[in-house]
Amino acid sequence: MLRSRLKSVIRCLSEAQAEDSYSLYLLSDNSPATLKQAKKLIDHRNAILLYPDPNNTNKVGLRRYIANIFQNGKSFSIVAMGKKNFNNKRNLPDANKLIKVALAKAGIVVTPLLQTIRPVFRVLVSDMSNRSLTCFARTSLFANHLAQPMLDQRLMKELFKYILEGNIAVVKKMLKIHPRLALMKWNAENADERIITNMAGQRILVQGKTPYQLALGEEDTEIAETIKTYIADENEAKKQYLAQFPDGWEADEEKRWASVFEKLDTLTQAIRTATPGDITSSGYPEYQLTLKSGSNVETKFIEYTTSLNAILNEVVITGRHFNPKLPLKAFEIYDGHYKDYFGDNYNDPRALLFWQRVQGGIQCLMPANYVQTFCCSGLYTNVEKMQRGDQQGRSFRLYIVRPNPPYENWEAADFYSLSNTRIGVDFAIEISGFVTSSSMVPIYPRLGEFFQSLCQLKTEASQSLCNTTDLEIPHQKRRRHS
Repeated sequence: MLRSRLKSVIRCLSEAQAEDSYSLYLLSDNSPATLKQAKKLIDHRNAILLYPDPNNTNKVGLRRYIANIFQNGKSFSIVAMGKKNFNNKRNLPDANKLIKVALAKAGIVVTPLLQTIRPVFRVLVSDMSNRSLTCFARTSLFANHLAQPMLDQRLMKELFKYILEGNIAVVKKMLKIHPRLALMKWNAENADERIITNMAGQRILVQGKTPYQLALGEEDTEIAETIKTYIADENEAKKQYLAQFPDGWEADEEKRWASVFEKLDTLTQAIRTATPGDITSSGYPEYQLTLKSGSNVETKFIEYTTSLNAILNEVVITGRHFNPKLPLKAFEIYDGHYKDYFGDNYNDPRALLFWQRVQGGIQCLMPANYVQTFCCSGLYTNVEKMQRGDQQGRSFRLYIVRPNPPYENWEAADFYSLSNTRIGVDFAIEISGFVTSSSMVPIYPRLGEFFQSLCQLKTEASQSLCNTTDLEIPHQKRRRHS
């Protein structure tokens, strides 16, 4: 409702029915005071201010009118509207027709059906299944125009989910049914959906990214290779690869993770020089640890975990979502300094702390496809499969050994039931897919050597996906021609 003192000056002939439609106001004149009051009414909305032509001498009956069209509160265009009579209350001009004429003269194309149904459709579509939405999209060209983009984004969301889960079987099935998804980009209307989280908790900016780029970032080279087969243009595949791994991404990764590696070195030395009582173990059979409050080990462990949490809170834009050099370094420390740092005894509290909470904690941060190489048949078997060119295992099934040693019994569990497996708290994963509270380096093959082989296999597979030497980027062409 207009304020009473404005009624004689401004009349609202038509209120906007949707966010992007126009209100129509009739002004008695176009004086600065009247225009100022009208602008306050329309605020930042779309509106048309209709007022008599100041050059028209008629005061009653038919008068020439001018329309000032505002978009988002700013004047967009002023057009002549011809003669109108607003004094005959029995036969007033049609407000909707006046709006259409004014917009048409200003060159603003508005399809009322599109403007009104789209917001309604966005509300209704949340309750529609993919099958229903697909059927609706096939009913007409207009329905397809409304529904297909939303359906594609739903499918993209599902596909991204299965990529992050390392579910190569479902990824293959989806691409076989919807091959166009390989070339589509994530286009979220809501800001919250522009960043997604992988299984390990890394936050990834996916707005504008393709499935191929997501798989490359996860270093799931098997899924990336599958997606690439649906990208017919080799040049397009290379451009997507370079968008994910631009020049200097390795240096950026090293800089991002520098604090974590520094804190790991500091923690390692604190564990090495820990005095009796700083780390205590419950002993056989559980080997649960307690850190002495206020000890140097506890302080350095908190600093190290804080740096890891900071990495998780960052949003990864390009490059790898996880740095495999971290678990590799941890394995090398444990394997290489089992005797001089950790007492040459898997029951030593120092060895137990590094194994359970450092090694296990890092394993919890690995992307799904890395985790899958440790699970079920274990890292040793999966590395051999990949060396032969076979597909790695895609299971999250693990076997928790309780107690250890000896191997008196074990129980099956899934990796991502972390509250059950307690990996990173009381356990870590051995080379054969067993979850153990300690690791006996002299008895079992070295984890570091096999993990290094895994990293090398992934690096070689990633590089083979994109031989960038033949790709001509537009700015490179310009430099050669200049």
